[in-house]
Amino acid sequence: MRYMMLVLSLLLFNTQIVANDYSVRLMILKHSYEQMCNDDANLAIAGLNESKRNGLNATLIENKFTLNISDFKSAIENKIKTNSKPKDTLIIFTIGHGFESGQLQNLGQRSTVMSVITKASEKYNQKIIWWQLSCYAQAYLPKVSSLTAKQQSLFSVVSSSFAHEPSPVGQQGRHMRQMFMALAKKSTFLDKDASGNVSTEELKTFLDLTDFDLGKRLYAKSNNIIFEKDRIILKIIDKNNSQGKYDENYFISPSNAK
Repeated sequence: MRYMMLVLSLLLFNTQIVANDYSVRLMILKHSYEQMCNDDANLAIAGLNESKRNGLNATLIENKFTLNISDFKSAIENKIKTNSKPKDTLIIFTIGHGFESGQLQNLGQRSTVMSVITKASEKYNQKIIWWQLSCYAQAYLPKVSSLTAKQQSLFSVVSSSFAHEPSPVGQQGRHMRQMFMALAKKSTFLDKDASGNVSTEELKTFLDLTDFDLGKRLYAKSNNIIFEKDRIILKIIDKNNSQGKYDENYFISPSNAK
């Protein structure tokens, strides 16, 4: 019946309809050439694929080793808009060794890596979560408040550990899975006010449910929208009667189509 009503709307009116869903893309960049990087990457991919089977608009756009900062930058530049959709969020999952000095193995200082990502987010107007899996993951990580206003509105970072802690393997991909599944199911554990937008505060609260203190290791500007539904757009042009105004929940049926 709903399909017949949709066909009727297309016959009687000029309409454009866009799905009301979250869209997530995942880019995995491994900077230590070790099997543990593949293992954590595979956990994240499995979670992404499961959420996709449950309705999330989810795409893996890269899974590769980048063993120097030049390759890392090129990977982001080459893939950042692959399969992109309006209002989607790109998760850049970096996996590899990190040190209390602020270094990430093969990539240099965390500040340098963060600069590459934030500049790309601003250049391409792309919401990005940098999900960083490394030991001592917050060591010498620049504050989000040090970024430009545009970068602050687009960028957030999740760290696998505090500055003086090692990071266990085999966990971050599982936490990511829980987040993906909550997006797929439009869970109010994640979107607490059911607004269709997931804010910084909502994601912090949810991540703390998946792993104690993980939400405290999410850094983003307060009240940022980190995940946003691509809203239903229903543009109706009445070809036979006076033009009306229609909200996104309006659905054409024989009783209101004249």
